[in-house]
Parts: sequence; structure tokens; C-alpha cells
Amino acid sequence: MVIQEKVRALCQQHLIYEYRRIWALLKRQGIEADQKTVYSVMKAEGLTQKQKRYEAK
Repeated sequence: MVIQEKVRALCQQHLIYEYRRIWALLKRQGIEADQKTVYSVMKAEGLTQKQKRYEAK
């Protein structure tokens, strides 16, 4: 698929980007995809970032 290849390439260029920023980059390149699609591709490839958790003081 074209989306999988593009997501993989963008994730390699931008290591700290999450799925929303990758989706925005794809949109700027003219590739129409849902945020859910980008998230599922990143999750399947193991490219998702862990959420940062903060403790209240």
C-alpha cells in the first residue's frame, strides 16, 4: 500500500512524531487518509510512541 510506505518513510525521518503529526504531513503531500488509518498502520509496524505520564505533586 502507498500509505504504509509513506508512513514508514515519514516515521524514519521524524522519530518523535505521533500519528496526528504524521497524518498532517501526509495531508500536506496530498495523500488522503483518516487519522485512524495512520494510527493503525503505525501500531501494526510498531512505530507508535509511548504516552508521557506526569505525576501530580
